[in-house]
Amino acid sequence: MELEKFNAPFKGRSLLTWIDYTPEEILKFLEIAENVKAQAKNNETHLRFLGKTIALIFEKRSTRTRCSFETAFGEEGGHPVFLSTQDIQLGGKETIEDTARVLGRMFSAIEFRGFSQ
Repeated sequence: MELEKFNAPFKGRSLLTWIDYTPEEILKFLEIAENVKAQAKNNETHLRFLGKTIALIFEKRSTRTRCSFETAFGEEGGHPVFLSTQDIQLGGKETIEDTARVLGRMFSAIEFRGFSQ
């Protein structure tokens, strides 16, 4: 399954809660996940994220979340960049909105793990 086909209906949208998605869109997410998992099990190599970067922002540290994102994104050809609260000024010198806007221009995707989750 090509990433471009997956991206089309979801491009520019964030996944903050499943409430923002229709039942059909949720089923599409699950279908994609099932296909990707089957491909990995069959040792199929894909570079879906070649030339892409993801910012992994951790306000609340999580070993499993960090390792799973870094491994999955890297195995798909992408470049993950880990950022802790010591690396960036979340809500400090810069507002969260400004930080998100600037990082949104630099990265293909942003993953955020915070205390309010």
